[in-house]
Amino acid sequence: MAVIKEIQSQIDELESQKAQLEQPEEPTKTPEEEQEELIRTQKDAIEVIVRTPDQMGTHIYSTLQSETLGKKVVTEYKYQEIKDPATGAVRGRAMQGNEKTIMDYGVKVSKVSPTIISSKFV
Repeated sequence: MAVIKEIQSQIDELESQKAQLEQPEEPTKTPEEEQEELIRTQKDAIEVIVRTPDQMGTHIYSTLQSETLGKKVVTEYKYQEIKDPATGAVRGRAMQGNEKTIMDYGVKVSKVSPTIISSKFV
């Protein structure tokens, strides 16, 4: 009987370990995500989205900022241009990700065109 209790105890311990391993880990936040979360709690938080003035209206960058905190998070968007094989004209842009940067509130962002990381002829 003692052997059965010992085996049951080991089974219980293994099941407990298995349950702990199966629990999903909380995703870790980047410093930029943490800063965005903090900015969103501020009453003076604003988001500015800058787009191209053409028909596509492609996002160039966005900022989430708070003068109270003295910080902003700038998100720069990256694209693949879709071009017409016959003419080489740009038909569209496909977003390929973004890059976030924490900056001081008063720093100006002078980006005026989208970041093109590749081109594709379709």
